[in-house]
Amino acid sequence: MQYILRILSLILYWIGCKLQFIIKMFSDIKREPIREFKSEILALSAVKLVEKLKACELSAEDLLREYIKRVKEVNPILNAVVDDRFSNALEDAKKADQVIKLTADKEELFKKYPLFGVPFSVKESCAVEGLSHVVGSHYRRGLKSIEDGASISLLREAGAIPLLVSANPELCVSWETLSMTHGRCNNPYNSEYTPGGSSGGEGSLNGAGASVFGIGSDFCGSIRIPAMFNGVYGHKPSGYLVSPKGHFPHTEQDGMDKVLQMGPMTRFVEDLPLLLNIIAGENASKLIDGEEITKIKVLITFELFQLEIEELDDIMEIVAARLSLFVPPNIHTNLTNPDEKTTTLAELGKHFKGKPLHTISALYFQALYDFSHTIPIFRKDYYMKRLDDLESKLKEKLGNNGVLLFPTFHRSAFLHNTSIIHSPAVVLTGIFNVLGFPALQVPMGLNKKGLPIGFQIVAAPFADKNCFKVAAELEKVFGGWVPPSPSI
Repeated sequence: MQYILRILSLILYWIGCKLQFIIKMFSDIKREPIREFKSEILALSAVKLVEKLKACELSAEDLLREYIKRVKEVNPILNAVVDDRFSNALEDAKKADQVIKLTADKEELFKKYPLFGVPFSVKESCAVEGLSHVVGSHYRRGLKSIEDGASISLLREAGAIPLLVSANPELCVSWETLSMTHGRCNNPYNSEYTPGGSSGGEGSLNGAGASVFGIGSDFCGSIRIPAMFNGVYGHKPSGYLVSPKGHFPHTEQDGMDKVLQMGPMTRFVEDLPLLLNIIAGENASKLIDGEEITKIKVLITFELFQLEIEELDDIMEIVAARLSLFVPPNIHTNLTNPDEKTTTLAELGKHFKGKPLHTISALYFQALYDFSHTIPIFRKDYYMKRLDDLESKLKEKLGNNGVLLFPTFHRSAFLHNTSIIHSPAVVLTGIFNVLGFPALQVPMGLNKKGLPIGFQIVAAPFADKNCFKVAAELEKVFGGWVPPSPSI
């Protein structure tokens, strides 16, 4: 156990408890309620929308127009949209309607293109051809993707229509969505609170009912934390299942594709198996068929300690040690002038002068890498051995028919500008990135503040479908996604 790391975490937690009230008192961020939607179309899952499109009970163009209308209605409050292709998407939808109308065997058409005519949104860090790929970096302003990333390409091949790219923090290194290039993204349940990060724009739009489904990325909880904060389902697939090609930032370092995964965010459980099968591509054959719900064994977090899995005592150190082996992109790299030199301290000084190029969160994570990585080099091999042992023990306990119920975060959404003091809690999600286990965030209603709550369902590698089966049962009992209401 690294006592300095633990003490730092306790100090941050204590500061967080004391500062929440003060920050709220002096904050100039005022709550703006999201209007409830009346359209029945917006309340349907992707699976049900496909049924209506197939039966010609709904046109792809009408579906697109409903979602464009909803996005335009809520985005002035959320500030979640970075770039859109509304006009091109409508043209795509009209072409889809023509094909559907002229195709006699519609069953065969939708078997070949299972999302034909269905729109979706994408986190900006996941490349969509022709749309912004700035990823919150001052040095990437104006940059557009020249081609689709792997997941987006597979979704297009399945007939889905990309609609927009949504906000993420600078280089995705924060658990709240704020950047110097796009500003602050807000939570649809209460705009005084963050939608989380780094897939915060996706969480925000999905929670507001402004996206059929979204594609996010998860390196240390970046799908699951926003999914929880915005009351939707967010799945981090098994390591090596979904290609991160086209994502920025990304490196070719060994193990990156185990830790970093693209995954779906949606309001409805029934969409998850279909979406995962599509974005997994050829790797979908690796997925283990889900067990019947009566055969799935369920473990709860405290049972792991009863089973004497002692490596869990070092969960914080294990996550920090593994992630520190990756070399992140340096936030100070000027793409147009690589010879330009600066430092984290120099950039921090610009905040006091009122001319910042980077957010405080980005500078915080750059400083961690610059100065210590939080784990001494001579201890990293020890924690890597602990990680291997933990992986073996959890695989044995879960098998192909087990799931683990595990916290996603230590609280509901937090106030804007407080992500640093809550950062130690991301080990609850980060542990399953470094293990490569699939983990699904499940919404479980709202707390007394009207903010979403939930937890993770975790399974052994490639047993993702067990997560979906258990989540479906929970949705039946607890209702799943709860729309934001102006009255809350």
